[in-house]
Amino acid sequence: MLCGTRYNIHVDPTDGLLYAGEPGVQLTWMDAKVGDGSTELAEVWVVTPRIGKVVEVNALWYNTLHLLTSHGLRSLAPDDPAHVGHYGGDQRQRGAAYHQGAVWGWLIGPFVSAHLRVYGDRERARSFLQPLIHHLADHGVGSISEIFDGDPPFTPRGCIAQAWSVAEVLRAWQATMG
Repeated sequence: MLCGTRYNIHVDPTDGLLYAGEPGVQLTWMDAKVGDGSTELAEVWVVTPRIGKVVEVNALWYNTLHLLTSHGLRSLAPDDPAHVGHYGGDQRQRGAAYHQGAVWGWLIGPFVSAHLRVYGDRERARSFLQPLIHHLADHGVGSISEIFDGDPPFTPRGCIAQAWSVAEVLRAWQATMG
């Protein structure tokens, strides 16, 4: 990874941050794209181009808290002018909100792991998981939603059962048990 890979993914030697991206390609888990370019009129729109320093990956890298909510990590800080705090509307509006402020439950797993590694406080690390543990019983029973609104009260959105969200919460919960 230090030397690089496809799509110009590499570590910037000046600051140690991850750099990635090429025009027209959606990278990372923020991979929303509208249109397929199959006709002359079908415009392809990469909703969240990730050319440069991939903010959400680098944010996790540095274990930042400017993104933490009770239900996961936001894809964009609420004080950013591009932040969209509510996921809804037509496809274009939903696409804009999807990676511009929506909360992703699965990101709590890497956050909890990083917190546990840095502070060694299992009880505190487990406390970050409590809202999602409760969510297992109140929306899609036995599962965790794909995303949540980026603004309180963090209403569940997207699909009601997201496997990677459940897996990360369970993995992180297990890690906090010792």
